[in-house]
Amino acid sequence: MPSPRSSFESFLSDPSRWDTTVPFLINHIKIPDLSTRHGLRKAYSQIDRISTELDVFYQMAKARRGPLLLASVVIVMMQMCTDSILKEKLFEKGLLEKIIDLLEYDLTRHMGLRILVTFIHDGSRMQGVVLEKIARHSRSISRLVQSWGSNERNAAELAVVVMAHSVRFYAANLAPDAGHLLLEIGLYDILRGMFVVLRRPHPSKSLVTHTLMLLLTPVQYFPTLCRDDAALNTLLVALFRAKDISIRVTALEGLLSICTADSEPDSCDIDLQHLATAVEHAESSPTVPIDLISSETHPQWVRQSESWLLYSLSDRYIEAMSQAARDQDLVALGRRIADIMQRSPMVVEGRWSQLQEDVGSDRQASDRLPFVHWSEALPECAKALRRSGTSSDLDAADILDIKSFMLHGRIPEAIALAQTTSTRNPHHAYARYLVSLCGDSAEGLQAAEEGLKCPDVTPFLRKQLLWRAVELRVWKGTKKILTADAGDSNAQEAGLISLRAALEYTNTFLAEAEPDAHMRLTMLGWSFLLSMTLRGPELSGDLRELKCIRQGMEVATTRMDFFSYAIRKTRVHNAWNILARTHCSGAGAEHMIFTLTDQESLPDVYAALQKCSWCGALSAALKKCTGCGETQYCDANCQRPHWAEHKHTCNRRSRS
Repeated sequence: MPSPRSSFESFLSDPSRWDTTVPFLINHIKIPDLSTRHGLRKAYSQIDRISTELDVFYQMAKARRGPLLLASVVIVMMQMCTDSILKEKLFEKGLLEKIIDLLEYDLTRHMGLRILVTFIHDGSRMQGVVLEKIARHSRSISRLVQSWGSNERNAAELAVVVMAHSVRFYAANLAPDAGHLLLEIGLYDILRGMFVVLRRPHPSKSLVTHTLMLLLTPVQYFPTLCRDDAALNTLLVALFRAKDISIRVTALEGLLSICTADSEPDSCDIDLQHLATAVEHAESSPTVPIDLISSETHPQWVRQSESWLLYSLSDRYIEAMSQAARDQDLVALGRRIADIMQRSPMVVEGRWSQLQEDVGSDRQASDRLPFVHWSEALPECAKALRRSGTSSDLDAADILDIKSFMLHGRIPEAIALAQTTSTRNPHHAYARYLVSLCGDSAEGLQAAEEGLKCPDVTPFLRKQLLWRAVELRVWKGTKKILTADAGDSNAQEAGLISLRAALEYTNTFLAEAEPDAHMRLTMLGWSFLLSMTLRGPELSGDLRELKCIRQGMEVATTRMDFFSYAIRKTRVHNAWNILARTHCSGAGAEHMIFTLTDQESLPDVYAALQKCSWCGALSAALKKCTGCGETQYCDANCQRPHWAEHKHTCNRRSRS
C-alpha cells in the first residue's frame, strides 16, 4: 500500500480534485459504507485501524496548516458519529481536539462551531461527557474569540453559545468544594474574554444573553470565587438598569448569590440584660436621642416600641414560671407560655432552683417538678394540655411541642408537627408560620399567605409571615422568569406578578412594624432590591426615588444600636449595600452594559431549530406526532416515554 504522504502529495497536485477530498480519504483508508448498518458495524470492528490512519492525515494537515484536509478528516469522523457507540470511541480518540483545531482557520471556523453547537444540544448519552470536554477547552476557545475581528460576529456568537452551555453544565455538576476545577479550566481568562466580547459594536441579543449566562455561571454555582471580583460585581449592579426584566432578575439572583457567601443568619438574639438597661434608661431620660423619634416624649415612645413589648413579655414569662413553682399547675403554665410564644421569639431560660427563694417554695415542692431547666417545661406542659382535650388546649400543646423541637434543633419534626396541626386547624397561625420555614417551596409560600389570613394572628406572627411571604415570593418570581422558555410571556408575567406581590408584602410590613422591629432592616433591604429590579431603567442615576428607604435604614440602625441589637450582615443587607454603594458612586451607571441591552436584536442562533417535546434536544429534523401533528420528537425513543402524558392532549387535538 502506498504511503499516505505520497498518495496525498499526488492528490494535492491536482487542484480540480480538491472537492473530492472526503471520497479520497474514504477510498484510500478503505472505510466501509457508513450509510448502512452493515458498514457501521464493520467500521466499529476496524475503528482502531481507521482512527490511526485518519490520524496520519490529521497530523499531515496540521503540519502543512491545511484546513481543507483537516476538515475532511473531521467530516469522515462525523459520518461515523451517527452511530452512538462509534461516537464514544471517536471522542476517546481525540475527535473533539480535531474539531477545536477547525476554529483556527477562516475556511473551517463556522463548520467547527456548528458541529460543537450540535454536540451541546444532541441529547445523547454522551452529552455530559462531551460538554465536560468542551468546557475544558473554553480557555483556548475564548482566546480564539478575542483574536477574531469584528467581521467574525456570527462566529463569536456561536463560540459564546458553546462555552456558555458547556461551562454551565460543567459547573453545575461539580461538587460544592470543587470550585478550584473551574479555575483549572481558565475561569478568569474566560470571564475577561467575555468582557472584551461585550465591548464590540452591535452585539446581537443572543450574544449578550449567552455572554451574561457565561459570566454569571460561577456567580450562581461558586459565588465565593466571585465575591472579590470588582468587574463582576459592577456588571451585576449595572444589569439592574437593563430594560429586559429577565436580565434584571438575573442580576438580582447573581448579587444575592455572591452575598450569601459571607452572610450571617437573620437571627433574633436578644440580650435581656441589655434590653432591660436600655428600656430603663429610656424611661428615665429627660431627653430624646437625635434621629431616634420625632416629637414624642421618651416614655410614650418606649412603651410603643417592639423592644418594650419584648421586655414586658419576658417579665410575663418569668412570672409564669414563678407561679408554676408555687402551684405546680402545668396546664395553666402551658397556656400562658403558648400565648407568649405567639407574641415573642424569646424563650427565657433558667433553673427551677433559682425560683425557690424568690417564691418561698420548699425544696420538696420544687423537687416534684419533672424537669430541671425552664425550657424542659415545654413538652411536659404540652402533655398536660393534651389531657385536657379542648381544642384551644390542643392548639397550645402543639405550639409548645413545635417550639421545643425548634429549641433542640429537631427542625424536620417541628415542621412535620406543624403540617399536622395545620391540617387539624387551618387557622393555626403559629403552625402556618413553621410550615412557611420549609424553605424555597410552594408549600412554604402557601402556608405563609394562608397564615396571614388567620383571624387571630398576633402582630409578631404577622410580621414573621410577611417576611416569609416576601422571601418565598422572590424565590417563585425569579424561578418563573429565569426558567421561562424564550417567548413565553405568560411565565414571565407570572414571575413579575410574584415579584410585585413580594414588594407589596414588604410595604405592608414597613407600614405596620415598629421602627425597632426585628426584620425591619431586612425588609427595607428587600424594598430597595425589589424596587431596583422592578423599576431599574426608570430610576434616576442617584436613586433619589429610593431616598426614603435609605433614610429608613438609618433610623432603624439608630434604634437597633440604642437597644444593643446586633446588626446582622445578611445576604439581603450585603446585596443592597453593594447595589447602593456602586450606583451612588456612579460606577454602575457608566458600565458599558447599558449600551448593549437595548440594541435591536438579530435572529437567534437557534431560530431554525425546534425542541423535542420529551428530551428538549434542539434539531431541525424532528418528527411530528402523527396523531396531533404538533408535538415533535427526535425519534421513537423520545416519543414512547412521553406518550403516557401526551395521549390525553393528543386525543383531544385529534378530535377537534
